[in-house]
Amino acid sequence: IYLSALQVGMACTIILYNYMCNSSCMGGMNRRPILTILTLETAQGEVLGRCCFEVRVCACPGRDRRLEENSFQQKAKSSELTKKAPLQGQHPCAPSRRPVQILPEEDEPECESGGTPEREVYTLVTTNLAHYNVIKEILDALEFKDAHERESTEGCK
Repeated sequence: IYLSALQVGMACTIILYNYMCNSSCMGGMNRRPILTILTLETAQGEVLGRCCFEVRVCACPGRDRRLEENSFQQKAKSSELTKKAPLQGQHPCAPSRRPVQILPEEDEPECESGGTPEREVYTLVTTNLAHYNVIKEILDALEFKDAHERESTEGCK
């Protein structure tokens, strides 16, 4: 693949490589890494840069999923031990981001006084803006769905 001129407005060129596992390994314990060497060269053959890295390619989703889940659980356990629990009644919030508030789904019975009870508010805390945006989109969609269902049931009465 030859390096071409950059696209307008781009500071870099992205090239994606796709590796494929053609082996029918059972355990995958003997998977050997493939040493991948990338060199950036001019048209005259002058090497401008070189990068080497190992790639392990093996298509065994069951094993890989279990390993990833186990490592995630171990990381979660170790982070639980190192984190201090917040004081009761306090919720840690990201300083510059609005917390997502989620209301309970089930309809609660009316209070003895005849009015509707206060709905409990839940707060999700995230430090990742991308995760926050995804959660916010899901929340907006659920609230829209609930409002639409309320309108349709009120129209039937």
